[in-house]
Amino acid sequence: FMFRKKKKTQIVFALLVPKQNYVVGEQITGNILFRKDQSVKFNGIQARFYGSETITTSTSLDVSESKRSKTRPISDTAYAMVADKGKAPEGDTIYPIKFTIPETFPPSVSCPGLAEIKYELQAELLFKSSNANITSVVEIFVQNPIPSELPLTFTDKTTWGLIHKESLHIRCIPDKTMYLPGDKIVLDTNFTNSTKKDVVRVITGLHRVLKYGKKSSDTCLSENEVPRALLPVAAGEKFSGEVTLDVPENIEASSRSHYINLGYVATFKCELEGGTETCFKVPVAIRGTLAKEELVQTHKEPPADEPEDSYSSDRYGSGLLPEYIPDGPPPPIPDRSTKDDLPSYIPSETESDFSLPSRIETPQQSGAEISMTGSSNIMLAKLEEPSPQLPMPYGHPCYYDALTHYAPPTYVYTEPRVQERLPEDAPPPYNPAAAQLMSL
Repeated sequence: FMFRKKKKTQIVFALLVPKQNYVVGEQITGNILFRKDQSVKFNGIQARFYGSETITTSTSLDVSESKRSKTRPISDTAYAMVADKGKAPEGDTIYPIKFTIPETFPPSVSCPGLAEIKYELQAELLFKSSNANITSVVEIFVQNPIPSELPLTFTDKTTWGLIHKESLHIRCIPDKTMYLPGDKIVLDTNFTNSTKKDVVRVITGLHRVLKYGKKSSDTCLSENEVPRALLPVAAGEKFSGEVTLDVPENIEASSRSHYINLGYVATFKCELEGGTETCFKVPVAIRGTLAKEELVQTHKEPPADEPEDSYSSDRYGSGLLPEYIPDGPPPPIPDRSTKDDLPSYIPSETESDFSLPSRIETPQQSGAEISMTGSSNIMLAKLEEPSPQLPMPYGHPCYYDALTHYAPPTYVYTEPRVQERLPEDAPPPYNPAAAQLMSL
């Protein structure tokens, strides 16, 4: 009797979302793809929308790496169960998910080496052994929506002297409540010079002020000087005019959290006669640059002279990935060794014995929509009529990282040893006890 060696199971576990840029208060809808070439037992599937903020506390090499930064979760760290323990059949299973981003969450921030606010959509496939669990992660970029309110008026005043007080007053009205990358900031500015000196020079600028933990950083993004033809502002006189500043194309969003406070100010450095200087800071709100989407579908129709069931690098081009073809066969499961060769993928010439069913099966568990436990902002929706083919799994950044091989235990049967037969005239085996008795 011999034990038969079981075939290794190929598993693809990936999160599929339509986009990565969202605004607070928006819903994230997507699917979890569970692909396998034979039935698999698993202990459940869980998912969560997770946010965290990280600040750098020290850059010294004398400090241990665990103490150089400090991380704090923004959202609930608990997972929501998407599927219970069971046995998944061969083929593809789709688990729809839905998350709502709370309106109180701060926008995403990425200042390398200083501070970071990061959001991720995480899903985990659980097995009996925790070392065999498979995780899929997609980064989500959160922004504030563009407000519809009118901008507020900013006023400030600097005063000199104890007995005979002198003051310089500024009144500024921005043309927008929030600015986008590449916009031009237009400030309707009014100066009232109630001093005994002339204002001979005014320098305007846009600064990024970052406060993280007990540290702060002030970076000048642009700077201009008011034309000398409009100056000086004589003592007791007023000045009115528009001041313009340019917002860079690549810029982080204004954001505020427990550890991090990132804001922007328009500065007015005023120089009076005699070398006296004063600076006014007008706060402005800026929406950050949208992150580049990595979920790109690259589909090309096959040429007329080629069969539809063939995949080749010449047909799709070196910069394109194989994509789902309507009414055609599904693309083959890629091998981990081809990950370094992305974005082009060339399958092997040998045909794989892995095949997909004609339809996608969905788990038969709950109703049309179930409230997930663990967070009030998490909802699980079930597809009523699953599509007969996947819209993608290719083109997703986590697809290739999700491939793994699950190997069940292997049993080896060894034939028992058979003792050789001794000839009839062979002497008996040596017995120490009998030899001792014969010597007495």
